[in-house]
Amino acid sequence: MGLAVEKHTWSYADWTRYYLDHPVAGVVTCSLGWEYEVPDGMGFRPLDPGIPSAPVPATARVRLRP
Repeated sequence: MGLAVEKHTWSYADWTRYYLDHPVAGVVTCSLGWEYEVPDGMGFRPLDPGIPSAPVPATARVRLRP
């Protein structure tokens, strides 16, 4: 749970590579609550890893929902 407390963010590309597309971590990743930062600085929006067609900008930052 340390990641949620630290409010660490990843680039969308890194998050996809190391979490979502990882053969083991991907299973856990899909069960957690994630959100991505809106590029215009207007805050974060929910991210559902189970919906691969969700429009997330390539430059987005991703974090666990607090």
